[in-house]
Amino acid sequence: MERIDKKMRKQLYLALLLVLLLIIFYLSYVYFRECKEISFVTRRIERADNISTDFGPLFTIIADYIVPAPPDSTIKLAGSKAPTADKKNPEKYFNEIQTHNNDTQNVHNSLIISGLSKKLTRLKELVEKSQVDLSSLGVNGEEAQNIKIHESLTQIKQFAQGHYIRDNIRDTEKINKIKFILKKIRNGDLIVSINILSSDTAIKESYILSLIWERIHHPENAEKAHDMKVALLDNLVDAVITSTHNIFNIIDIQIGEFSGQKYRLECITGRVGRMLASLTLVDADKILSEPERDEKEFENEAYYKAHNILHSQLQKESEQLREDYIADREKIEKKRLKHLLEFENSVKEQINITLLKDYENILELSSLKNIIQKAQEGV
Repeated sequence: MERIDKKMRKQLYLALLLVLLLIIFYLSYVYFRECKEISFVTRRIERADNISTDFGPLFTIIADYIVPAPPDSTIKLAGSKAPTADKKNPEKYFNEIQTHNNDTQNVHNSLIISGLSKKLTRLKELVEKSQVDLSSLGVNGEEAQNIKIHESLTQIKQFAQGHYIRDNIRDTEKINKIKFILKKIRNGDLIVSINILSSDTAIKESYILSLIWERIHHPENAEKAHDMKVALLDNLVDAVITSTHNIFNIIDIQIGEFSGQKYRLECITGRVGRMLASLTLVDADKILSEPERDEKEFENEAYYKAHNILHSQLQKESEQLREDYIADREKIEKKRLKHLLEFENSVKEQINITLLKDYENILELSSLKNIIQKAQEGV
């Protein structure tokens, strides 16, 4: 009898181990699918953002070690030829050295984070400057903030219920997603990856959303307020992911946001990034309306500027020099060749001065020097 009990216990332990392995592999798969940029340091930031509300970080630690990093879409394939300068068609070279990032929601990029922090700082400054001071009514700062959060989230929910109706038919799916994400946002989780510049204090996700809602209703945005509210709703809906197959529905285990529900959420950085994007290109304020850009976009812009410098300087020169520029160097007489080389060195120096001036405070110096070198090679 004792031998049978031991055997049953052993089988039970094996079954539990199998279930645990299934959970680990499922969470790893979900995490990999949800976040394209797999960075251990970045995910440690995200774990800090969410650690107060769920146990997800425990499993993202496991995912760090068993999920491979996704391929970089900008890496050149083996055997592919590097772009070479073409004097007859310099534009072709400058187009070929550009690279494009396919990740449209790349909120973990350092420059994107920096841009979002700048935007959040400006948002807080503008909204709080126009807020009514409630201290004379005996309401302290935290209480006033909580009142604003409650009012804003309630109004957003009401607007969604009215907006997602077409021909008297409710879009139940989108309304449910709005309810789901607002319930999470009401928790008031702190975000540490996107913060107020010159401040060490983390800010609540719920307060950020209330600031955006207040900013949308500012008189400066009166003409575009409706479109901005719709954009905010759409971005909130996009931050909610429908779980087509959820292992926790089967084994009835409740872990963090994976709680057997139909929906799950993007990380808090992704959610806040989407919220702030609702102001992009439409807000009356220049900083709030500015699109976020990563290193690749700045790099491509730098190459575009370099090509324009070359083109404009060529137009200023004589027809003879323009002909020599595209001609075989061995067939050019020494005096004209010397003048041509001086012209090219002058253009290269202008590219160096311009790109250093425009990007030294944006890009790392080593990356910027590499960009300048590649741009000069096109002259």
